[in-house]
Amino acid sequence: MARNGDWRARVRRSRIASAAVRAAAVIALIALPALAPASAGAETTHRFLRTVALPVNGAQLMGIDPQGNIILFAEGAIRKFSTTGEPVDFSALGTNVIDGAGGGNCPTTPADCDQTPWNTLGQPPGNSVLADMNQSQLGLTAGYMYVAAVKEVEGQLRSRIVVFDPTGKYIGQVDTSHAGPTSGGPEEVPSFVSVAPGGTYVITYTPGGFTDSSHSDKYQPLNGNPAEDAFSGQLRGETFTGACPLGTVADDEIVYCGEGQNPVVQTPLWRAFDADAFSDDVGRSKPLNFDPNGCDGCDAAGPWLDGGRNEETGQSQYEYVSVNPADHHAFLLDAAGWMEEWTTPTERTGPAIQDPNLGGATGQLAFDTSNAASTRGRIYASRGSSLSVFSPPVPVPSIENLHATVGHDDAQISATIDLDHGPTVSTCQVQWGEVIPGQPISYSHSAPCEPAAPYEDEVTQISTHIFPLT
Repeated sequence: MARNGDWRARVRRSRIASAAVRAAAVIALIALPALAPASAGAETTHRFLRTVALPVNGAQLMGIDPQGNIILFAEGAIRKFSTTGEPVDFSALGTNVIDGAGGGNCPTTPADCDQTPWNTLGQPPGNSVLADMNQSQLGLTAGYMYVAAVKEVEGQLRSRIVVFDPTGKYIGQVDTSHAGPTSGGPEEVPSFVSVAPGGTYVITYTPGGFTDSSHSDKYQPLNGNPAEDAFSGQLRGETFTGACPLGTVADDEIVYCGEGQNPVVQTPLWRAFDADAFSDDVGRSKPLNFDPNGCDGCDAAGPWLDGGRNEETGQSQYEYVSVNPADHHAFLLDAAGWMEEWTTPTERTGPAIQDPNLGGATGQLAFDTSNAASTRGRIYASRGSSLSVFSPPVPVPSIENLHATVGHDDAQISATIDLDHGPTVSTCQVQWGEVIPGQPISYSHSAPCEPAAPYEDEVTQISTHIFPLT
């Protein structure tokens, strides 16, 4: 049994928020069901809305089109679905599938208009993310979809970056033969393709091994013809450092490189690079360093204060990073069921989000920046054969004046709950547990707050008596 100085607890700030604040009591707040816009300066979170079943497996999200439809890559093809999982046709094809195959009879046979030179898109090797799209509604390449088509040629796997317009029509391929400081050849198979909100895109190659061949190539569209896109720079690694095996995720002014963890060099799991890093002529590209003491090999040298480690679990890492094209916020995803949102590499919007509907989620998130008022702002996470849908940002209720008086076998908990002009708090709970030296704290006991939720007033005082503390 816990006693006085050995008694511990935590504060949970919403059903999908983790123990972001630790104190002498635990108050779990769940904000349901209303959605209220987040006020300036308020901490925010995202509430789980529902699951969308898909008729395919292994879905990798690419983005959301201007009508709010979901674009993804699965089973060797780009596919389009409604927000309820129903197929939606690409206007040039008469089908919701872009497979890169056809009989050479476009436009007489609309389904042939996505035909590529290899007559296939192929299946990406392993967990490679080889498809992305430009979600912008403005510019020459708005809505363009980029795929690294793969095919075995003379016994060796090869790749070409093929491009489709928003109607589903094949419009050409990227010339990857540009001479760069590092190259594995014009048909080298990449490991990651990422399109920035402004239309530039980065193709990452991580062949592995004790080589200096890992690199990420950046391209700038010029006139809407992918074959004439300009090679505009390269990020490079050295041996195991800077290889970006988790991918290079592109934003307009910065990119995030997932170096991962390895036994050779201790580095942050994720690094950030600005545009200048792509112009380095030789050697390893220089990352930004966020550590206040300038330590290059410390976690704090990377973005998000800890380089992408999941501090809530203490054991896992954020394997996936996505950029919301609407506001350039970076989202971190851990397949164990965690998500974080960061406005800048050093400022988080609110507590980390823990939700069972994120468990097993992989790949890039998709953000609804469409013109559909009913769905704009939603976030989609892929769980292979289904999508988990989360709300636009909602304010996190504040827990203030938290106080616990702990006796021999009881405790009195008091606090103030402030809605911060957000939705009604529908559930409030106190959790507590026993401290065992050398073991994680287990919050195995709970009791409802008094008075019981829901709380509709802007400020509510709660006071809960716990007896016995067992």
